[in-house]
Amino acid sequence: MIVPDPKQFAAEDENLRADRRFKIELPVLVNTVIEDQHGWIIDVSRKGLRLWGINAPPRSRVFIHYKGDMAEGTVRWYRANEGIGVTLDQPLKTGPLAAVWHRFHENVAAFGKHQRPAKPVFGRKA
Repeated sequence: MIVPDPKQFAAEDENLRADRRFKIELPVLVNTVIEDQHGWIIDVSRKGLRLWGINAPPRSRVFIHYKGDMAEGTVRWYRANEGIGVTLDQPLKTGPLAAVWHRFHENVAAFGKHQRPAKPVFGRKA
């Protein structure tokens, strides 16, 4: 029996991601089945979050509290050096977390994504 390499699927997931992710540091309170934990959102997209400082096994339910708003989700992965990845039950549409995501998304739309100016070439005319 051939066992697939989980790193291969993780790399494929990164390349197939539909939503744009944004790096951020927001303090949050997370309710797990066992206890309440304080941690940080370090990566936000419309359909998921990456949390730091939270210990929760994959497939466990979590409730993320930020500025009076609550988002529910399921832990998809846990890595000791990278935190946990949470898939949200409902995409971010309203509330403070959605406002954070929309603000970043609007900035990218305003300034353009992945657009870099042409490199000047010494001694040649453009």
